[in-house]
Amino acid sequence: MAAVKRKKDEAGPLSAATAKKIKTTKSSKPVTRVAKETRQTNVKSRIELIKGPKVTGKDGKEKSAKADEIEQPVEVEMIEKPKEKEKKKLLPKAKAATKIVDEEVSESDEWDSDDEGEENGGVGLDHADDREDAEEDAEGNSAMEGNADKPAPSGSGSSKSREAHAAQKKLAAERRASKPNAEIVTRGKRIWERLRRHELPGPERKKLVNELCGMIKGNVKQLVFKHDASRIVQTAVKRGTPEQKLEIMNELKGSYVELAQSTYGRYLLVKLLHYGDLKTKSMIIKEFYGHVRKLIKHGEASLVMSDIWQYANSTEQERLIREFYGVEFAVFRDKSEKPDGSLRKILENMPEKRAVIMKSLFELLKALAEKGALVFAIVHRALLEFISNAATGTSEVTEFLELVIDHFNDLAFSKPGASVIQYCITHGTAKDRKAMLKNLKPMICSIAGHEAGYKILLSIYECVDDTTLVAKTVLPGFIPEIMTLACNNVGRISLLYPFAGRSQRLLHAPAIQSLAALDDIRAQTSKKDLLAKKVELIKHLAPIYMRTIIDNAPELVQDAFGSKFISEVIFGANDPAVGIPRETMDGALDAIAETAVGEPKEDDHVMQSPGAGRLFKNLVQGGPYDEVSESVKVLDPPLNFHSKLYKRILPDLGVWATSLRGSWVVLSLLEAQGFGEKEEVEKILKENMKKLEQVAVTGNKGAAAIVEKLKG
Repeated sequence: MAAVKRKKDEAGPLSAATAKKIKTTKSSKPVTRVAKETRQTNVKSRIELIKGPKVTGKDGKEKSAKADEIEQPVEVEMIEKPKEKEKKKLLPKAKAATKIVDEEVSESDEWDSDDEGEENGGVGLDHADDREDAEEDAEGNSAMEGNADKPAPSGSGSSKSREAHAAQKKLAAERRASKPNAEIVTRGKRIWERLRRHELPGPERKKLVNELCGMIKGNVKQLVFKHDASRIVQTAVKRGTPEQKLEIMNELKGSYVELAQSTYGRYLLVKLLHYGDLKTKSMIIKEFYGHVRKLIKHGEASLVMSDIWQYANSTEQERLIREFYGVEFAVFRDKSEKPDGSLRKILENMPEKRAVIMKSLFELLKALAEKGALVFAIVHRALLEFISNAATGTSEVTEFLELVIDHFNDLAFSKPGASVIQYCITHGTAKDRKAMLKNLKPMICSIAGHEAGYKILLSIYECVDDTTLVAKTVLPGFIPEIMTLACNNVGRISLLYPFAGRSQRLLHAPAIQSLAALDDIRAQTSKKDLLAKKVELIKHLAPIYMRTIIDNAPELVQDAFGSKFISEVIFGANDPAVGIPRETMDGALDAIAETAVGEPKEDDHVMQSPGAGRLFKNLVQGGPYDEVSESVKVLDPPLNFHSKLYKRILPDLGVWATSLRGSWVVLSLLEAQGFGEKEEVEKILKENMKKLEQVAVTGNKGAAAIVEKLKG
């Protein structure tokens, strides 16, 4: 059997070379008939050489002397066998290499490969090993093809690769050991690895933190600028006591500006701001006075300046923003207790320097835009200071619009950034506004529900004269999320502003003031009257809103903000100038009244919802409450909702009258103008007078008002 195996091995390389030759011949140019016959003869002669001489068997037939030993068909065996041998030869080598890599990963830290990569010209040692293995494999394969009769010894490549890995690992360890603070870094990494585990017991964590802080004491400045050691100090800041944090901060005192410009050190600075107290934060921020213009343009430090702006108090922010106005404000800083960063007041005090200050500020903003730094809140404040003081119709405005018009997505979600966009819309021409709406269209839904971004839509409603363009811009964003917006305190403002305007029942005072501040500019850039825009916008929006009310009445009625959405839409769309068909209005009112049907005492009934009670009361009264005259402004034509609701609640009128929220609805029926069934309601209520008086005594003010109304 050994002889048979040896013969097969000898046949393997020869057959592989034969197969390769045949394959090469097939891929070459077409051969002639003579050459083809010659090639077939050569192949047959090689096969006969392997099989051996022919002999006559017992049955009288000729056969090969080695027929009993060689597996048939020989051609298939000679071609396929070497592939199996190659697999058997390569697998042990691959396993050995994998084992070495696994051991190296488990024993060394995750940062080691980075150090080694930097020292080897940006290529890690593991990659160099992979190249050596590939070269060895290539040499081995070529040797097998070139020396077909001499099989390669097994295990040689595996041992060679293992020795190379061991030598490289030893070299990397020697390099790490030769670096400054090598012992601190090595031990610190192991402590960091344990401290970052959440399941670590408290006493053990405290012990490790104390050890870590003791190790790095006096060496913090040398550690924080290294990519691996910086994380060790960060952990000490995060897990250390206030006293330990203060020691680290004192060691770094005077180096914070340099730290902010470091690729790895800036992360520690952010940690110090996050975990430090007010005193330490103020100590850090003071070191940045006089360096704002330089650092805000720095790739790494600009990120730190953004965080500093977030952690600074109002006084510190005013000091920081003043440096945007020119080098003079960075060198000669305002040392008063409460400096004013308002550019408007600075220009009022120094009108002769207006041109210089505005030019200096714009050049800085232009440089920041080129660097992609318009995403920072501190830059948003600087942008707002510039555009709020730019003269209408001048090059200051046109150049500014060109600068920021493509960056609205970076500005829309901060308070100063949204105000910048408001000023841009107000200052812009019709062509500018069209381009702005195009940029804002993809994020209409997002800004409509944002606490700062919704003001952008209010300026669009007031300033853009092309109301058809406005509707085409906002409706595609509103429709998919209209229920979410309608039931949201901020989202409903974006939907309802054309209906309610600057009413206090929709907007709070600061929002009204911010819109009023733009009135003078809008008067110069917009031609169409606000009232005319309002009517045109309602014509576009009301049909969509009315359909939403009809389809989702139960959900909207019981929601506190959804009920307000219904009342504003109904009151605004009832104007004959809007042109809503009466059938559509009556359909919406019927859908609202239908929600009152059912057992009032059940928990899911609309009477248990405070929003529904207020909605029914307002609709029964026939109009909104006017803050100026302090009375209800009855609409014309009348809604007649009182009649629709009365039919639905008549079977349970007594229950409504004695309930906490329903009593106010019943009282509004008694006070409603044009309600023809008022006498019938009084008759039913007088029959329940005793119960009403009992409820009134317990504190039901609505029932008490009904009793007083009936007796009066």
